[in-house]
Amino acid sequence: MMMKNVAVVDDDAIIRKTLRLILNKQYNIFTAKDFLEAMQLYQENAIDLAIVDFRLGQGTGFDVIEAYRKAGFKGKALLITAFTEFVDSNEAKKLDIAQVFSKPLDLEVLTQTIEDLLANGQGNLKRA
Repeated sequence: MMMKNVAVVDDDAIIRKTLRLILNKQYNIFTAKDFLEAMQLYQENAIDLAIVDFRLGQGTGFDVIEAYRKAGFKGKALLITAFTEFVDSNEAKKLDIAQVFSKPLDLEVLTQTIEDLLANGQGNLKRA
């Protein structure tokens, strides 16, 4: 069975490194620190799931996911943020974001959610 491709977009190197360490046994992990790297990553790889930080150096996670969707991305998207109060849930629904996770991340719940989303393709907007 082919491993799924997961994009991790976060301006925090520690988050990128942590998620790579946790997820790279089950998935191919591609990381980006900002919008431009995220777009380059998308153009070079078939992404099944995107985990995107809400606050990036330039722009937001919504900008990344919206650009991915406009480019034809049909995969699953998760948003991670330390600022849940700034996340517009209507915008998240519009962009088909499966779930919003608050930082600090509950890695067990996050990995289970990723597994579930990639296993059966289901996902509804929830907050964790």
